[in-house]
Amino acid sequence: MKKVSFEFELEVHDKLRDEDLKKCISDYLINEESFGVLVMKVIGEPGSPQHFDINFRNFDLKSKEKPKAKPKAKAKVKVKK
Repeated sequence: MKKVSFEFELEVHDKLRDEDLKKCISDYLINEESFGVLVMKVIGEPGSPQHFDINFRNFDLKSKEKPKAKPKAKAKVKVKK
């Protein structure tokens, strides 16, 4: 079986904690029951692949990327001769 990853973006209330959102998504949106429904839909369609299966493996939050700091310009030092 091959691994397929998806990325999606949600806008949520500022006070909603990331871990709470993860729990809600894994309980209600992405779960074994929803994958079972998907499998039954694909199997019931004409020309569907034989032995089609899909399994819920992992759902994790993507780490937030911090903006990279700009390198500070070095001050030029004038040397008197």
